Amino acid sequence: MVSSFVRGAATPVVTDSVATKRSKFSCLRAHTFPRDRVRDICIALVAAALLGCAGVGIPYTSDPYEKLYWASGAIHLGGRPLPAQDLIREAYAIFRERGDELGIAAVDRVFAAFLASPLLAQPFYAEWFTKRGFWDKTTRYEDRYPQAIEYYQQALAIYARHGRTDWLTYVYVNVAETHLTFGNQAAACAALLESKRQYDLTKSFGKDINVVPDFLKLLDELKARAHCH
Repeated sequence: MVSSFVRGAATPVVTDSVATKRSKFSCLRAHTFPRDRVRDICIALVAAALLGCAGVGIPYTSDPYEKLYWASGAIHLGGRPLPAQDLIREAYAIFRERGDELGIAAVDRVFAAFLASPLLAQPFYAEWFTKRGFWDKTTRYEDRYPQAIEYYQQALAIYARHGRTDWLTYVYVNVAETHLTFGNQAAACAALLESKRQYDLTKSFGKDINVVPDFLKLLDELKARAHCH
């Protein structure tokens, strides 16, 4: 399951009820509470409101692939990493219980995209994940770029074992996009070269690349962005 969502970032919406709650604390002053404590209280109020409606618009499903589908939408279209992370964690638990290695690879892909999302650089989420971490407790906020690449590498290893050149084609593009996001053009070019090699292998097997329309055009655009030679 590959998300066709366009990556984007959205600012957390503060509803009227949240604004009201925050105004109730406007009387807090530094002489009563330390400045950091006031800030933490305000963050906690906004977080509570966000978490309270985090699942709104996301239907319940027991299908782990559908969970990853909705997680991708929550990241790239909805600007809602908190429910996205919960869905990813739930999907992983199901795949692990089933011993489904390809399912684990799908989780690795989606969580890598989650870590690489520009959304996480927004001040609210930067502070949230710096303090609380991610569902994978080995990942730290400041290390999310190399950790995203590592998760993509784990997915690539699984797809290679299963001979899934179609998925290798697409995941190498994900790797390239992540390197571009964090300014590593040389690594992006290497990933794009490997993506094209896997694409050619897939076509030689008589398979279609149905993941992204105009895939070769996408490769050319990414090569231009990375200034590949």
